[in-house]
Amino acid sequence: MTETEVKQAWQTYIKTRNMKIKNDLILHYLPVVRHNASRLALALPSHVNINDLISSGVVGLISSIEKFDPNAGFQFKSFASHRIQGAMLDELRNLDWIPRTIRSKSKKVQAAYNEAQQKHGRMPTDVEVAEYLGVSMEQFNELLEATKIISLFSFDARINPSLMEDSPLLSELIKDPRIASPSQEISREELKQLLIQAINELPKQEKTVLILYYYEELTLKEIGEVLGVTESRICQIHAKAIFKLKARVHTSEIKEYATH
Repeated sequence: MTETEVKQAWQTYIKTRNMKIKNDLILHYLPVVRHNASRLALALPSHVNINDLISSGVVGLISSIEKFDPNAGFQFKSFASHRIQGAMLDELRNLDWIPRTIRSKSKKVQAAYNEAQQKHGRMPTDVEVAEYLGVSMEQFNELLEATKIISLFSFDARINPSLMEDSPLLSELIKDPRIASPSQEISREELKQLLIQAINELPKQEKTVLILYYYEELTLKEIGEVLGVTESRICQIHAKAIFKLKARVHTSEIKEYATH
């Protein structure tokens, strides 16, 4: 469909909820699902079937079409991509394909970042986290490489469910035209400001990787080509950035919890 036809299809679908038009929109946006599946598959073991990712992504696409309001002021592809990737990650979690050893290593590394963040009152350096873990820098980088997929997350997951059951959803950081309660609005804005501050405090290279991956939607391999380093190194940089952001939120929620 042309851009004009897509716009007309949306206008008609919103008014009529016609199934044929809905199917036309699904077919039109299937490339968005395939794109997200391809990006995610690059960070997964070879035994994970990309067609399974696409199937779960289509579910996210259908849900996005049903919920999208073209008059809300943002692009459908941006609105849908978060939900498509979330559906894919949810399916991976349901399959429980991640080995227990990887989960254990990820928890160990995250605990190190959390403790170092609380101890120093700032984002810890690689050396400080490696010292906390009692490993060499080479072993530390190997841990980051091993846990790279754990650092990919769904926008429908909670920031820190282990600490607080009502921890805000990542999706709550995305502006939604539907009005939330005042308390939800406050939580969302506070978390948004916290993460903005935390991202700004990241080293330039880590910040650049997050921007290129989550906003420019480059693959990890493409980011490596842009920055002139290996894909493996980009995986390590990405993992460190996510561990640091989670540690900052973890520390903030502990302080919040302690004041109540």
